[in-house]
Amino acid sequence: LHAQVVIDPGHGGNDWGAQGNFRGEVFKEKDLTLEFARELNAAFKEKGVEGVLTRNQDHFVSLAERTSLVNKFRPKLFLSLHMNANGVSPGFEIFTLSPIFAFSNINQSPDSTITL
Repeated sequence: LHAQVVIDPGHGGNDWGAQGNFRGEVFKEKDLTLEFARELNAAFKEKGVEGVLTRNQDHFVSLAERTSLVNKFRPKLFLSLHMNANGVSPGFEIFTLSPIFAFSNINQSPDSTITL
Protein backbone atom coordinates (compact mmCIF):
# COMPACT_ATOMS: atom_id res chain seq x y z
CA LEU A 1 0.00 0.00 0.00
CA HIS A 2 1.11 3.53 -0.71
CA ALA A 3 -0.22 7.04 -0.24
CA GLN A 4 1.53 10.26 -1.10
CA VAL A 5 0.33 11.94 2.09
CA VAL A 6 -1.05 10.72 5.42
CA ILE A 7 -3.06 13.30 7.36
CA ASP A 8 -3.55 12.77 11.09
CA PRO A 9 -6.45 14.75 12.59
CA GLY A 10 -5.29 15.06 16.19
CA HIS A 11 -7.23 13.59 19.10
CA GLY A 12 -10.67 11.95 18.64
CA GLY A 13 -13.26 9.95 20.56
CA ASN A 14 -12.88 10.40 24.30
CA ASP A 15 -9.74 12.53 23.73
CA TRP A 16 -11.21 15.98 23.00
CA GLY A 17 -7.93 17.87 22.82
CA ALA A 18 -8.16 21.61 23.39
CA GLN A 19 -11.52 23.33 23.81
CA GLY A 20 -12.45 26.86 22.96
CA ASN A 21 -15.52 29.04 23.23
CA PHE A 22 -16.52 31.39 20.43
CA ARG A 23 -19.72 33.43 20.71
CA GLY A 24 -21.16 30.97 23.22
CA GLU A 25 -20.41 27.86 21.16
CA VAL A 26 -17.88 25.32 22.45
CA PHE A 27 -15.44 23.97 19.88
CA LYS A 28 -13.39 20.80 20.41
CA GLU A 29 -10.00 20.28 18.82
CA LYS A 30 -10.94 16.74 17.79
CA ASP A 31 -13.84 18.04 15.66
CA LEU A 32 -11.95 20.94 14.10
CA THR A 33 -8.92 18.84 13.17
CA LEU A 34 -11.14 16.17 11.57
CA GLU A 35 -13.00 18.77 9.51
CA PHE A 36 -9.74 20.44 8.48
CA ALA A 37 -8.16 17.07 7.60
CA ARG A 38 -11.10 16.19 5.36
CA GLU A 39 -10.90 19.56 3.59
CA LEU A 40 -7.12 19.30 3.25
CA ASN A 41 -7.40 15.77 1.84
CA ALA A 42 -10.00 16.99 -0.70
CA ALA A 43 -7.66 19.84 -1.72
CA PHE A 44 -4.80 17.37 -2.20
CA LYS A 45 -7.09 15.09 -4.23
CA GLU A 46 -8.03 18.00 -6.53
CA LYS A 47 -4.30 18.40 -7.20
CA GLY A 48 -3.91 14.67 -7.98
CA VAL A 49 -2.28 13.80 -4.66
CA GLU A 50 -3.44 10.56 -3.03
CA GLY A 51 -4.09 10.97 0.68
CA VAL A 52 -5.14 8.85 3.64
CA LEU A 53 -6.54 10.01 7.00
CA THR A 54 -5.58 8.24 10.22
CA ARG A 55 -9.23 8.57 11.25
CA ASN A 56 -12.33 9.39 9.21
CA GLN A 57 -14.76 9.51 12.14
CA ASP A 58 -14.84 10.73 15.72
CA HIS A 59 -13.12 7.81 17.41
CA PHE A 60 -9.92 7.45 19.40
CA VAL A 61 -6.83 6.26 17.51
CA SER A 62 -3.82 5.46 19.68
CA LEU A 63 -0.38 6.86 18.93
CA ALA A 64 0.76 3.29 18.13
CA GLU A 65 -2.07 2.90 15.60
CA ARG A 66 -1.27 6.26 14.03
CA THR A 67 2.41 5.45 13.59
CA SER A 68 1.52 1.98 12.31
CA LEU A 69 -0.61 3.57 9.56
CA VAL A 70 2.23 5.89 8.60
CA ASN A 71 4.63 2.95 8.40
CA LYS A 72 2.07 0.91 6.43
CA PHE A 73 1.52 3.59 3.76
CA ARG A 74 5.07 5.01 3.67
CA PRO A 75 3.91 8.46 2.50
CA LYS A 76 6.07 11.17 1.04
CA LEU A 77 4.49 13.54 3.57
CA PHE A 78 2.93 13.02 7.00
CA LEU A 79 0.91 15.82 8.63
CA SER A 80 -0.38 15.69 12.20
CA LEU A 81 -2.91 18.48 12.79
CA HIS A 82 -3.41 20.18 16.17
CA MET A 83 -5.10 23.36 17.38
CA ASN A 84 -4.16 25.26 20.50
CA ALA A 85 -6.52 27.06 22.86
CA ASN A 86 -4.09 28.27 25.50
CA GLY A 87 -3.08 31.89 25.91
CA VAL A 88 0.61 31.17 25.31
CA SER A 89 0.43 29.91 21.72
CA PRO A 90 -3.12 30.12 20.33
CA GLY A 91 -3.69 28.99 16.76
CA PHE A 92 -2.76 25.73 15.13
CA GLU A 93 0.22 23.41 14.84
CA ILE A 94 1.06 21.04 12.03
CA PHE A 95 3.72 18.44 12.74
CA THR A 96 5.41 16.93 9.70
CA LEU A 97 7.71 13.99 9.12
CA SER A 98 10.22 14.35 6.33
CA PRO A 99 11.49 11.45 4.21
CA ILE A 100 14.63 11.36 6.35
CA PHE A 101 12.46 11.13 9.49
CA ALA A 102 13.40 14.55 10.89
CA PHE A 103 10.49 16.09 12.82
CA SER A 104 9.46 19.69 12.32
CA ASN A 105 6.38 21.75 13.07
CA ILE A 106 4.62 24.87 11.92
CA ASN A 107 3.13 27.13 14.59
CA GLN A 108 0.61 29.46 13.05
CA SER A 109 -1.24 32.24 14.82
CA PRO A 110 -4.98 32.64 14.17
CA ASP A 111 -4.50 35.81 12.12
CA SER A 112 -2.06 34.24 9.65
CA THR A 113 -2.79 32.30 6.47
CA ILE A 114 -1.16 29.32 4.79
CA THR A 115 -2.30 28.55 1.23
CA LEU A 116 -1.95 25.26 -0.61
